[in-house]
Amino acid sequence: MLTVSRTAQTTRSGVIATPTLQARSVQGMGTFPEFGSRRPSAGPQDYTSRNFNYLMVAGTSVGGTAIAKNTVGTFLASLQPARNLAAVANLEVDLSIVPEGQSVTLEWRGKPLFVRHREQWEIDEAVNLPLDGLLDPQADSDRVKNPKYLILLGICTHLGCVPIGQS
Repeated sequence: MLTVSRTAQTTRSGVIATPTLQARSVQGMGTFPEFGSRRPSAGPQDYTSRNFNYLMVAGTSVGGTAIAKNTVGTFLASLQPARNLAAVANLEVDLSIVPEGQSVTLEWRGKPLFVRHREQWEIDEAVNLPLDGLLDPQADSDRVKNPKYLILLGICTHLGCVPIGQS
């Protein structure tokens, strides 16, 4: 802290006040450090600066890795469907309520789902059908898990019609 005191000087023309600067120390503080000078090195075996730099690089790497992991995890979690949509996606059907030779139309994710309990002649016809005449040649055993039931998702390619269940 610097204080300015005025002292009076006498000259031929009169008294002139000239300011003088006095340095006072702040209570409880010693000398102020010199920030402009470098610390003297202990020689070629002084690794404190290098060790500090390595520590800073390692700490920044660990912090950056944690931030990147959380960012990627949050992004991937945002790609998952919401829990209420996932709950709607599951559909359990009691197949025992579908009588043989009949179909039931259900709704799954806003689309018609047809469940048909096939009779034996329908199963035999699907198994013995030649694959050459089909646009999408696939055996009946590849299309169904249980040959008694045929489960189809009814979506038309031009999205304008919905098949009628028993036709």
